Amino acid sequence: RTSSTGPTRRHKPKNEVADELDHPNAARSVKALWDLRSACLLRYRERTPLAAKPIPEKSRRWAPRTMAAHLALANQYVADERTAKALEAFGASIAEEPTAAAYSGRAALHLKSKQHTAALQDANAALRLSAACEPALYRKGLACFELDEFETALEAFKAGETAADAELRDLRKYAMWIRKCEAEIEDDDDDDD
Repeated sequence: RTSSTGPTRRHKPKNEVADELDHPNAARSVKALWDLRSACLLRYRERTPLAAKPIPEKSRRWAPRTMAAHLALANQYVADERTAKALEAFGASIAEEPTAAAYSGRAALHLKSKQHTAALQDANAALRLSAACEPALYRKGLACFELDEFETALEAFKAGETAADAELRDLRKYAMWIRKCEAEIEDDDDDDD
């Protein structure tokens, strides 16, 4: 049988495919399942208009990623503890379209690798895009605390505590960080006297 695009393989009529499924060994036969899959795909392609056909897997792999895809990939790399790949993916996401989530995620990676200045820069960039971004406020507080900027850290932690819900407040231990900042500020004041 031929079509406008060239010859196609002949597929089995529905009744023959149904008979194969009723056969007791059909489930065990990889070839039978593969033939069934091929027949279904062939029937689908014949009935689907060209514009509605899905993008072939090979083409999809090389399609450019969107900002959201880069961000999702970066978060997956973070979960897999692949820091270098995650930094690269966050950078690609930011290059595509800067978002508070991307900057905040990259700030977390910088904090993890003890690059506190870079973490502070990314947290500030996230806050410029979204002033109420709780993860960015928390990460700014951590970076400032490690850089001995306790007043700024205290402000960031208080703002983050206000932006966070009760469960997240407990998880991030905002109260503890605020107490630490206040204690460090008092120690600095005592040293000045």
